[in-house]
Amino acid sequence: YLADAGVRRLVLLGRTQLPAREEWRAGGHEERVEQRIAAIRELEGRGVAVHAEAVDVADEVELRAFAERYEREGWPPVRGVIHAAATLGHRLASAMERTAFDAVVRTKLRGAQLLDELFPDVDVFILFSSLAAFLPQPGEANYAAANAALDALAAQRRSRGHAARTIAWGIWKDTGLVKGDVGERTLAEMARQGIDAMAPARAVALFAALCGTTETSVVVSPLDWTSFQAARRGRERPLLSGLLTDAEAGDGGDSDLRTRIAGAEIAERRRLLEGVVLETASQVLKIPQGRLDRNRALGTLGLNSLMAMELRNRLETALGRSLSATLAWNYPTVEAMSSFLAGVVAQAEVQVAAAPDASGEGDVADAMRDVADLSDEEAFLALRAARSRRGS
Repeated sequence: YLADAGVRRLVLLGRTQLPAREEWRAGGHEERVEQRIAAIRELEGRGVAVHAEAVDVADEVELRAFAERYEREGWPPVRGVIHAAATLGHRLASAMERTAFDAVVRTKLRGAQLLDELFPDVDVFILFSSLAAFLPQPGEANYAAANAALDALAAQRRSRGHAARTIAWGIWKDTGLVKGDVGERTLAEMARQGIDAMAPARAVALFAALCGTTETSVVVSPLDWTSFQAARRGRERPLLSGLLTDAEAGDGGDSDLRTRIAGAEIAERRRLLEGVVLETASQVLKIPQGRLDRNRALGTLGLNSLMAMELRNRLETALGRSLSATLAWNYPTVEAMSSFLAGVVAQAEVQVAAAPDASGEGDVADAMRDVADLSDEEAFLALRAARSRRGS
């Protein structure tokens, strides 16, 4: 975009050290390095002079040394700054160590602070923030804090009469922190929550439009408001309530079914709920209802941690009530879950004897029954950690 807009010189700083230019043609470098070399060559082919150096912008010594060397060598002055660095380090706030917090905040905030000090009078000063500052995923306390702080920095810089803007981006597909298999799972989970991803070309077009606005801070993310509201049943966010219409605020459940469940005697209520649970489990596991054993632990049928969250979320939508993130592990069979939802049994009465299958899900199910007292966020991270250990 900057090349299209007429910028003829780009100074690209990043922590990755590129090989000497005379080695570029030889190839054989790691994929990330090859991609950066190709990107620089493409820019240069369009008439842009590219000055690329390995500099950690959050390292004051490195950044100041580069700025002094750049000026000493007589290069044209820097007229604009775009700060797009980021790193992740998931930890619950209750388990956050100072080192884990600082590692994430340093890249975003300290880098922005140093750039602010070194380049006070540039024409453009844009900080790439994140939707996580407003809608963080479980374990992103440090990342959310770092990005929220960028908004404060931009506001402070504006108050001094200098150019500043933060753009809190949603997800860009196939880039940065969401590349690879882990990224694909992240995209799928976010999409379930109604938070869609943007094609990079679309995001760049939006960036171009935002460069012409006067707002200090903006948030950019495609949201499916109906799915967004449904995924947060019982966990409404007042910050966003004004953006939801009555239709979008609807939960998408079957109100007639809920009425029948509410008015039924306990035996009939349990029968109705078993039908809902059976249908939902069948959809999540992709197993025909007729082949789904009501008394077999769902973990032994292939239910993994993300599926368990999906099962809980679907049942919340269908029933219009908040349910624990560990529902599928505390009540691991269709029969046990139906009985619990109907009020027939308490957790202490649930007894399941099921040998784990080769997938190891049975072991996970047994282990996760011990986390009933965890919050949704704690349960989500525990389940994700268990899934990562299995490599699934």
